[in-house]
Amino acid sequence: MVRRAWILPLIFSVVLVGLFVSIVSAGQGTTVYLPAVYNQSTPTPTATPTPTPTPAPAFSDNFCNSNSGWPIVSNSVTTVGYLTCEYQIVVKQAGYVVTVGHNLVETDFTAALDAHAASSVDGTYGFDFGDSNAGFYDYEVGNGQFYLARYDANTQAWTNLIGLTPASAILPGTQTNHLEVSRAGSTITLYVNGQQVGQINDSALGQGDVGLAASGNSAPFDARFDNFVLYSSGSVVAAGSPGQANAAAVREFKRAPAGAPTTPTPPPA
Repeated sequence: MVRRAWILPLIFSVVLVGLFVSIVSAGQGTTVYLPAVYNQSTPTPTATPTPTPTPAPAFSDNFCNSNSGWPIVSNSVTTVGYLTCEYQIVVKQAGYVVTVGHNLVETDFTAALDAHAASSVDGTYGFDFGDSNAGFYDYEVGNGQFYLARYDANTQAWTNLIGLTPASAILPGTQTNHLEVSRAGSTITLYVNGQQVGQINDSALGQGDVGLAASGNSAPFDARFDNFVLYSSGSVVAAGSPGQANAAAVREFKRAPAGAPTTPTPPPA
């Protein structure tokens, strides 16, 4: 048999479905259809990316359980305790900052909560963190503004790291704001309702408690907290209960009426 070497190149050159060639001969057209050649190779499947798992919080509280370990205290400056699935800090005297702890000791972390003013909006609310015998940081928002301050327990002095600053992300009045603070090394990043509003580098304070804070420019100022979540970045978390009768977990500090804290005052007996 004579091998027809020219047939293979002709067949493999035909790759389009329905290709036809018209051969015109002696004034009469004859249409010759050639078979289509299909590529039957199996396509390589696209790999589905593996989703990044959401880390489990080291601690969370919706404040529906009144035995979850936050203090219940009342004195001449403040009343703190549980309501129906909320935690309340009432500042009874104008010009005070009230901090509330739960023995949640962290260095690098991310914390989030929902908070709002219950009636009067002449005050602020937020986080107390890095809280130890050396001092603490105070991040609060309210009435369209936020600030970040640091208290030095040795000198009993305040430093305004970010003074009162307007931010369009902050919902005004008694509306609920979602606050978040993240600390990684010396970098502190502040968020409101999913938007970054501030960032600063400060390493003056190290490991300390992460808790709640509220301040009243006038009295009484009633702040409410919900959906507290704490994510650890590898440091120690000691989520033990301080005991609801432990007044040491609640502290009051006098500050200037304009919003810049000044000097602390011991909690009333």
